[in-house]
Amino acid sequence: FPLEFINQNSNEKILIDNLGRIKVVREIEEQVFGKGMRVRYGYLTKESVERLIGKEIVIEGLNENEKTRSLQNLKNYYSDLNYETRKSFDKIEILSSEEFDKAYPFGYFGTSPGAFASPTGTIVIKSGYESSLKHEAAHERHFDLGLIPGISYGGEFNEKWNEVAGDYDKVVVSDKGGKMFKETPRGGSWGYVSLYGGKNIHEDVATFVESVDNPEFFEPLLSEDNKWHEIYRKKLDLLYEYKFISDKEYFGILREAGVQWEKK
Repeated sequence: FPLEFINQNSNEKILIDNLGRIKVVREIEEQVFGKGMRVRYGYLTKESVERLIGKEIVIEGLNENEKTRSLQNLKNYYSDLNYETRKSFDKIEILSSEEFDKAYPFGYFGTSPGAFASPTGTIVIKSGYESSLKHEAAHERHFDLGLIPGISYGGEFNEKWNEVAGDYDKVVVSDKGGKMFKETPRGGSWGYVSLYGGKNIHEDVATFVESVDNPEFFEPLLSEDNKWHEIYRKKLDLLYEYKFISDKEYFGILREAGVQWEKK
């Protein structure tokens, strides 16, 4: 756990993280007990993370240990989002499994997700599924660009993406409600990064975005030996052009795959 030293004669505190890095910060809402300095462990709170990320956070049904763990995970995964994606939503709700399943019972979405994004700017996450944040935040960014399922499928980005992606009928629904390809793929196929991404444009985009943290994953997909390599490259180019992914993520993938960047 990180350490936090607080001086009763100052509104400054010294933070020492798990890697031994030291930083002096101001904290005016601390309560001090006794004289001189004190040490407190596990200093993450809902309020401190709200200030850090600039979003409203709602937590329901979690004990203190679960809250701390979820907040730490949320803070870490939020740091992976680029600026434009961060601007696309305002609120994050973290619910216990019990609260989540009560509010959104099985079948509410046709599936049993661990998180979802709302066009109103709220991301709802079941505790333990904080790693879904990047996927759901990509949906929020997509909402900003004109895609709201069942309402609007317009917008320049969506037109360009559909031109590249083609027909999503390459994926069919199995008897059990899962997704499968009409032609069972081995590795990256049809320009999708996962079976789920072949469901529709909404999930195609989000599964791409959640995969960019792993540049090695894209190396075989962008290889000229992959007959769908041009689709993968064009989709990545669109994600970069419309600011779903950062410079670091985009150029990291191209560098790993050994392909050149072409200035538009």
